[in-house]
Amino acid sequence: MQPAEQRKWIQKLKKRYEKNISFFQKKVPFLYELSKLLGKRNVEIEIGPWGPNLRIEGQKIYPANRNPKEIGYEQAETFLKKPTRLLFPPSLLLQKTDRLSLNHEILNRMQDLAAGAVAPDYEHDPRFIHFLVTFGLGLGYHLEALLEMTEVKYLVILEEDIEFLKATFYTLDWKAITEYFSRPGRDIFIYIHDDPEVLYQGLEEVYHRTHPMFGVYAYAWGIIHNPLFKKVVKRSKERLFLVLRGWGFFDDEFCSLVQTTANLIKKVPLYLPQKAVAKDVPAIVVGAGPSLDERLEFLKRESEHAVIISCGTAAGALNKAGIIPDIQMLIERPKFVYDVLVSSVTEDWLNNTTIVAANPDWHELFDLGCSSFMFLKANDAGAALFPDKYPYLFDCNPTVTNTGLAWAVSAGFKRIGLVGVDLGTPDPSRHHSKDTAYYDPSSPIKNFRPRTEKVVTTPEGFQVYTDSLYIWAQATMEGLLKKARDVEVFNLSLGLHIEGTKRIEPENWPAHHSKKENALQDIWAKQVVKDYPAHEILKKLEGLPKRAASFSRKAKNFLPKEIAESRYILVKSLCELYRYVFFNLARKDMPLFLLYKGSILHLSNHLFFISYLISDEEKRTEVVAKARELFFEFLDRSVKHLERLREMLNRPEEILALKPNENFLYFWF
Repeated sequence: MQPAEQRKWIQKLKKRYEKNISFFQKKVPFLYELSKLLGKRNVEIEIGPWGPNLRIEGQKIYPANRNPKEIGYEQAETFLKKPTRLLFPPSLLLQKTDRLSLNHEILNRMQDLAAGAVAPDYEHDPRFIHFLVTFGLGLGYHLEALLEMTEVKYLVILEEDIEFLKATFYTLDWKAITEYFSRPGRDIFIYIHDDPEVLYQGLEEVYHRTHPMFGVYAYAWGIIHNPLFKKVVKRSKERLFLVLRGWGFFDDEFCSLVQTTANLIKKVPLYLPQKAVAKDVPAIVVGAGPSLDERLEFLKRESEHAVIISCGTAAGALNKAGIIPDIQMLIERPKFVYDVLVSSVTEDWLNNTTIVAANPDWHELFDLGCSSFMFLKANDAGAALFPDKYPYLFDCNPTVTNTGLAWAVSAGFKRIGLVGVDLGTPDPSRHHSKDTAYYDPSSPIKNFRPRTEKVVTTPEGFQVYTDSLYIWAQATMEGLLKKARDVEVFNLSLGLHIEGTKRIEPENWPAHHSKKENALQDIWAKQVVKDYPAHEILKKLEGLPKRAASFSRKAKNFLPKEIAESRYILVKSLCELYRYVFFNLARKDMPLFLLYKGSILHLSNHLFFISYLISDEEKRTEVVAKARELFFEFLDRSVKHLERLREMLNRPEEILALKPNENFLYFWF
């Protein structure tokens, strides 16, 4: 390249940079501030015979004998013909169930409509990309080309270092890109970090801000080889299921309303922590994992000084070993939890422990124990009826050991031990402690069978057979402990490693001579109330059916008939409904939001899956139209359930006499 031509390129790049910086300063202060930062990597733009090239740590990214802009267009064309995706197999999401609930009945009927017509994979439509994750931009010419060839709804840019992004300020028209993604229904997200976990967390955040359905249909595009991005993809495959878990269903939340109502009628004492327990008293959270059997002598020894919190079915093993815990912790709504507990322990055992359970748990549980109280479960429709002064217990799902740890932290314990909190097993034939109800032939849970989905090697070098539920539980515990930096947690279990805990053997448990009675007295004196406005809280249920009917009408308006004919309109409509539910309804009416959010997500996802798994246009239009009507049927029938509960409020004895169906739900219409 002649010097004169090289100078023209330099002037052109400088001019582009100045225009971008001027635009950022006026319109995008976030990018303007980024432009002033210095990164760690050595990134340069070199002007070669064919124009600009990107040099990273001295290595050229583009071939020296090719025009990078032409390469960018070729890359865009190749990607559109055969794109890569962060794909979650649809076969794992479209599975029928025999659960007796309104939500599952409608989902099953949707799947019946599509039976025989769905393909094993989603159909690619080159005219429209809903969600694109680009791993590194290079000079960005490929992105510029792609936006000319197709429509991109949401764009996520992941970069390792700010210097990589700054290089594109010389080559790309960021004003045009920003204006493109500022149009209604579009958005752009930029995350820069050299930690793959931080980048993945950013990606997960975008799923929740846009729509979780994109978690199973995200396009992934990387033109620069970088080991960091491979780690992000690996993390996505490991954790993506968390985006699709924990939504709940209308029926679960309706069950919560019914059973919270029963507990309000009985005016069960309520957890209201006003002062932390004595700091010198430790607590030990006891799960029912197989390693519990090896720690029973330790628990006997420490029960004199530490508050023992038995979680769920650990009760049976403790009962057989002659260990009476201070607290029996419970979280699950079904009545069988009551049946299993009563059949697993002696009357003397029950009469000497305190029952602690969630607001939607079966009301007869609170008749047990020497005392009992309930806590408000976070993200629960029944709990949302209570005034703001009554705090929620967060991080208490998905297992009862999550509840035990979350409650111990909330109560103010600063030293906590974990026993039998294995979240898996080194031996698939022993999934729980041998003396729990799982191995009792007369127990309601005798048919439990573990799902071994993954084998994890711990930092100590032993293998743990586990599944997605336990990995979810592990992630929740780790998230809790990141927030509770002043809490020391010792893990005496033999399962998954939990970040934020220290793995120890019983002989290394810190010695102490505290009086646990001080902590137990603190709980009842400073953390439990019996006098609260139960009657006023119940009154909040009276207006719920009317508000639900109004919501139903609005939700239907978000789903016009045209969604059956156009995937573009379908995706646009589902995103608008999602934004209304999660960013409007959630702010204005939390009980209604919690009732409907899960089922809205499940039904929306099924509409999306059906549309993109059926390639025959005529069949797709027919099935989506009928699935839309089923969506509307769900909304109408859900309102009838709420009306029925409202009618029963004046007959409290009828509510206390209600019996759930075989799936422990109240499915009336």
